[in-house]
Amino acid sequence: MPLKVLSRCCILTICIFISFKLQAQQSDSTCIEIPDYQYVVERYDSTLQLSLMDYHYTDLWDFDNDGLMDEIRFISNGGAHCYYYPQIFLSSEQKFHSFKSFYIDMPYLFEVDEINAVIPFLVLDFDQDGVDEIYFNLNNHFASIPADLRSKGIKTKRILIDYENGELRLSDLKLK
Repeated sequence: MPLKVLSRCCILTICIFISFKLQAQQSDSTCIEIPDYQYVVERYDSTLQLSLMDYHYTDLWDFDNDGLMDEIRFISNGGAHCYYYPQIFLSSEQKFHSFKSFYIDMPYLFEVDEINAVIPFLVLDFDQDGVDEIYFNLNNHFASIPADLRSKGIKTKRILIDYENGELRLSDLKLK
């Protein structure tokens, strides 16, 4: 084998090795940078034939005020840029309430005590009744307010979910 061809093969082999090494380093560091990684649960989607990352926030809040912790899950749509629909599990009912008609981006826990235009999801006691409510900002520029929410009187993309009189109630967030 001529020396020129051998040199090209060595250079090509080295380039391929470096490429694989860089790719492996990049995928390893991605897991470290995922916000709220401790709440991530991988789910295999047989239709898409890949693993998706859902978020399960458990044992953090008691929305129905029964003394037992409830749960919020965010279920990924598996897109190139994932959006998530929320599910709320109430311990008093022992069931999930799924809100599949709206999605949010970045379902991460923000440690703030007031709302701003960027935050897609926040849990606070908005009405100061001693029980937390859930805020969702559907500030997706590509979508309108879903029809099922409009039929419940929702007029904005800033939604508050409160547990009152034995049920989850949705309303527009009213800022003071």
